[in-house]
Amino acid sequence: MSDNPKGNPLRRFLRWIIEFRGRRKSYARPDFTETKLIDDPREFKIGFFGFYLPLFPNASAVVISNQGERRVSNGGYIKLPSGIYSVVYVDMRDRYEELPKVEEKTADGAFIAITISITYRVSNPLEVQNTVNPLEALHKICDAAVKKIIHRYQHDQIIGDENTPPVISDSTLANEISQEISNNRACKAFSQVNVGILNRAGNYEIMAERQKVVLQKHKNESERKDTIQKKQTAEEKNVLSKIIAEGDADIKDLWAKLKVRHEVLSLSEVTQLKNDLENRRKQPEYQQEIYLAQLDATKHELDTLIQALAQISLTNNAAGQRIAETISSHMVGKVSENHPTQSAPEPAPESEPGPKPQPAEPESDQDSMFVHLMIPKKKK
Repeated sequence: MSDNPKGNPLRRFLRWIIEFRGRRKSYARPDFTETKLIDDPREFKIGFFGFYLPLFPNASAVVISNQGERRVSNGGYIKLPSGIYSVVYVDMRDRYEELPKVEEKTADGAFIAITISITYRVSNPLEVQNTVNPLEALHKICDAAVKKIIHRYQHDQIIGDENTPPVISDSTLANEISQEISNNRACKAFSQVNVGILNRAGNYEIMAERQKVVLQKHKNESERKDTIQKKQTAEEKNVLSKIIAEGDADIKDLWAKLKVRHEVLSLSEVTQLKNDLENRRKQPEYQQEIYLAQLDATKHELDTLIQALAQISLTNNAAGQRIAETISSHMVGKVSENHPTQSAPEPAPESEPGPKPQPAEPESDQDSMFVHLMIPKKKK
């Protein structure tokens, strides 16, 4: 489209003038929006000497002749046959869109909805300019791809249930949808179509029905556990009742045996037990009270003797000494009589022959009377 003649200075000069004026002239930028991919057509006239076509960043220009011929221009100086032309600018930037949710029936007859996002750019401006409403066409291609993928799988594979995640991951689902979009011939004008999964929604009726099933399952499980618990409690009560009944029977049996034992015990056995008890009481270890009484009596007599000896010692004569010796020998003999269990004193060893002891003088009547006064005779 550009004319670059060689060896023609006049042509080169005219081109330089047209380019110089074209660069200094201001032009309205294309009006691209989220829903507008192609700018409105702009008419211009090409004369004998050519025309300067401005080109904007991230945009491509499609020049259309009156006969409908279309060609992509790189902008700048162009040399075409004289006439009226129009130019259409196409947006070449990367674009991102979130599409509305798509509902479709799965392979098992349940309706689900998937929401996706797409990232794309124009790869063929002529195809885009030749398509009526290219963005709407792209959206329809994406919807068709999503519906095809939904119809390929079952409800649980895409949505899952309460306890298990979906079988198909987001990345797998996005790759399959992107592949379906790229295989459509009507989408050859675009490139780098990337798909992202934003949301998945299952069939509300199926989800509600499954929720009811899950709740009923939990309820049945709870009732089953309650039934098992009640059964175990009843069995434990029965076992406890049996144990109590057996214990009561054993107690009654023991009580009956004890009662029979008491009744069978004869009078002779009771008499024998009494005799045994009486014999035990007569044994030495049970006669401590008798010994204590005898010791008290002996102590009283010894106290009386000590007083008598004290009085006699005051006289300090031979008669008093004889009385004291007589009282002492009399007390020793009395103690021996009260305690017959004491062993007799060992006989004194035989001494060498010597003079025989003189026989004791007989007691005088005065001494005998004094002893009987101090120590009364034992009552028979």
